[in-house]
Amino acid sequence: MLWIYFVLHDPIAADILNWTRKTAIPDETFFSTLNHNPSLRVPGSYKGIPETDEVVKPFLARYKNWAWSGLKCHGKQVRSICINGVRDLQIMRDTKQLFVNKFHQGFHPLAYDCLEELLFNRTRDGHLGLSIFDSTYYASLGFVKNRVGL
Repeated sequence: MLWIYFVLHDPIAADILNWTRKTAIPDETFFSTLNHNPSLRVPGSYKGIPETDEVVKPFLARYKNWAWSGLKCHGKQVRSICINGVRDLQIMRDTKQLFVNKFHQGFHPLAYDCLEELLFNRTRDGHLGLSIFDSTYYASLGFVKNRVGL
């Protein structure tokens, strides 16, 4: 909650947001800049080892199937990223990421519908007590353990 307050109300966040408007991907630049600069003292931001070619943090927010990831893309590749299709759903079902990137509206719409049903079923089952969310994996991640105090 404090992170969100900082993003919405802190003058430093406003200055960085204005600066990112001139970048190629403003939203990704904005949030990454806030989250990976502990000197800004953004509550909840990352203060661990920076990512390098040798040290790659796991993606938490988005599941992405890059051309170099070693995973087969059953959909189609566009600018080195997989546009997911129906046959890519099996991998997504078992992923730990919270969101999936990328779908195209007119390409394999059934894949998107199936993913939506999977998420609905998980939500329903959790609400009914038929499944329990295990947060152990998420709590063990370096960028969760190494965050600026809340």
